[in-house]
Amino acid sequence: MISTKQRLQRRIDDRREELIALCAELIRRPSPNPPGNTLAVAAYVRDVLERHGHHVTEYARNRDEPNLVARIGQASARPHLVLNGHMDVFPVEDEASWSFDPHSGAVHEGRIFGRGASDMKGGLAGLLFAFLLLGEEKVSFSGQVSFCAVSDEEDGGPDGLRWLMAEHPELVGDAALIGEPNSVDQVSIANKGVATLKLATQGVARHGGLGDGTDAIARLAEAIVALRQIVNVRVEPPIEMRDVLTRQIELDRTGADERHGLGWLADRYGITMSTFKGGLRSNVSPLRAEAVIDVRIPLNGSNDEAYNLVRETLLKAGRGDVEVSVFRETSDLNYPPHWTSPHDRLSQIVRRNVAEVRGQDPIFIVTFPSGDIRNYRLRGLPGVVYGTDPHNTGGFDEYITVDDLITVTKVYVGTILDYLGVDG
Repeated sequence: MISTKQRLQRRIDDRREELIALCAELIRRPSPNPPGNTLAVAAYVRDVLERHGHHVTEYARNRDEPNLVARIGQASARPHLVLNGHMDVFPVEDEASWSFDPHSGAVHEGRIFGRGASDMKGGLAGLLFAFLLLGEEKVSFSGQVSFCAVSDEEDGGPDGLRWLMAEHPELVGDAALIGEPNSVDQVSIANKGVATLKLATQGVARHGGLGDGTDAIARLAEAIVALRQIVNVRVEPPIEMRDVLTRQIELDRTGADERHGLGWLADRYGITMSTFKGGLRSNVSPLRAEAVIDVRIPLNGSNDEAYNLVRETLLKAGRGDVEVSVFRETSDLNYPPHWTSPHDRLSQIVRRNVAEVRGQDPIFIVTFPSGDIRNYRLRGLPGVVYGTDPHNTGGFDEYITVDDLITVTKVYVGTILDYLGVDG
């Protein structure tokens, strides 16, 4: 006699075309952020859930950015596992450079193409399909599982999950599984933090003919070059995460769009020069120059330490005249690193299910980009990210493979059943 888990996972194989179609339909409903309007894809998700007999509740701070929640089990039952995915995606630039219409959901040679296929309509489709299967099977368990499709993740969640959890704490749950792209052979249990800072220098407004090479832009450029060295600053990770980072660095993994490369940054600060502005015209010395930098904070680091590191590095480089401040226009992109222990029950359940489905143990990793998972971990709740291998996220011909979609959906089903204590 086969187990409930085996039965549901076999149904995923039997209904693979249905799962592929679900993913393609999500892609066919554009939801670029900006502007962040997810009404079309939310309407489709609601329709799918309701056609399968689920009650759906909509929560919205902004009417164009709805958040949908459906539940299996009693509202007060514990444990409560949240399946979370976001509906908004990156915008499309230069459609003519795509091999397929970016909103076609085209399936070609084992790949599903389209904007958001990777980030993260593939993962959203897998979580939704797993949730639907659990409902169809009418599995008996103690506890509850909720499916939560949110908006505004790409902008940090002020109208999405962050708002939803603050305004409706009854929806928070005990643990979260998020289907962000990550790679099927690795499980993300940690993320670097982010400090978004503004640098500024003052100059003297005068004719360009009097230029001596010390204007505001030149001095800011020198400061930016000096800050590149902060990548040499290593932070000792938490004891429970040391083996995780050692293995990740050894394998050269980042948990970002490329599976390999830059893994050495796992326990170090990272820095990106994001924007730069200054100057009035070509023959006038600029009165002021400004730049925004994105500093990624390793585990055991903090936002205050990142700020101080930037200030100290500039002072040592003789650029103490540079103003440094938190960039308030992106307040949602300033938060500390966060992690779930590799020994946590949810971490181990996901790891075990990946091993069962793929026949090979995955590795735990720290992901350099972040996402909605921080809303759980920064509340002290366990949160794990597992998703398809990302391909061309935010670029041309974004896609996922069908095999990855099948794999992650099986892992989602197995994780739900194990977390809720359903007999294998």
